Parts: sequence; C-alpha cells; structure tokens
Amino acid sequence: SRAVGKGLDTTTREAWEALPPALRKDIDHPDASLWKAIATTQAREDGFSFTSISKLAEIQGFQPREKLTATQSRSLARTAEDIGLAIVPDARITGRAYAWSDEVVLFQPEGRAAAQPESGYGAASCMLELGMVIAGADGTVDPEELGSIERFLDDQFRLSSNESRRLKAYGILLGKKPPIISSLSKSLRDALNVDQRAMIGKYLVGVAAAKGTID
Repeated sequence: SRAVGKGLDTTTREAWEALPPALRKDIDHPDASLWKAIATTQAREDGFSFTSISKLAEIQGFQPREKLTATQSRSLARTAEDIGLAIVPDARITGRAYAWSDEVVLFQPEGRAAAQPESGYGAASCMLELGMVIAGADGTVDPEELGSIERFLDDQFRLSSNESRRLKAYGILLGKKPPIISSLSKSLRDALNVDQRAMIGKYLVGVAAAKGTID
C-alpha cells in the first residue's frame, strides 16, 4: 500500500512477496514465465527438467559467486514453490547452500509443490545420499545397487507421489555426481543414536553387496 502511494513499481518479485497469501493467488509471480520456460522447454519424457543454479540465480538477480549464501539458496527454493514448481534438491530441506555450478531438477508437481517437513522425505533423501555414497564408491552406480537403495526406501518410508518423484529426481542427480561421506557424517552423528547407526550400517553393506561382491 505504501509502495503504491509512492508511485513505486509494484510488479517486482519483492513486491509480490510482500503481499499476503490471500492476494498472491490472484496475481502471477513476476518471474513465473522465466522459470516455467526452463521447466517446460527442457523437460524430458519423465517431466524432469535439468538446469543450472546459475540460470535460476540470474533470474533472481544474484551476482555470480562460487557459492550462494544460505539466504540466497532458500530464496531460490521458495521462489520455485511460489511459482508452483518443485526444485530438487531443496536447500530448505538439505540445509546446504547451492554452488553457482550446481545442477538441479525442476518439475511440475501434483497439487502443492512443497515437501512436508513431517512426512519423512528429509530422512529418505538422507538415506538416498548415504546409499549413493556407497554405490558410487567404485566410480559407477550399478543398476543392482540402485535397486537395493530403492527397495530399502520403499520399505522404510511412505511418501506421497510428489515426494517419490522428488526422490527419483534426486537419485538421478546423485548418480551423475555421488556425494562424499564427509559432507554427511557430522549431521548423522548428531542426529542418530548407536542403534540407528547400526541399522543404517546394515543397509549400506547391503548396497555394497548388491552385485554379489564388495569392492
């Protein structure tokens, strides 16, 4: 209201974000066409669109830097949700900032774009990361190893269709560039007790032995 009174531009992303949710639903997000162009023109048959953080950051007006700040990373994830897209990985879920060179996946979800904190998706994505660390330890991720990971996640977690698609997209990304264990170990030590670590250890040995041998 003050911006309108001063004659300022009210069609910017900042102005849209300042609106209460009840008013946002009647007004298109200023950046929606740019994000959706990336999500649709580059989409594969499975609906996943792979793009770089640098492209999305430029739309957001961020200056190039090796790594975005935590605030900038959350802002990108929030913008994707505001526009109605799912972004994988979601910096708000992983707690890790994006690098300028990172690759992410965008897709059009069914219904709400957000993953619910209480759903178990965060824990499932952590288990996926751990499994991919082991699967990629020999330089390649084999179908048997990926199948072992998927069976474990299906058995342990009851996720919505959108969350399952998020996990599928994340698995594809991690297959290209498996994470390193040092990036996960501290958070796991802080979050898990000894019994939980033992259960996860059995799961990881199962992934490693999926091909019939342990490298």
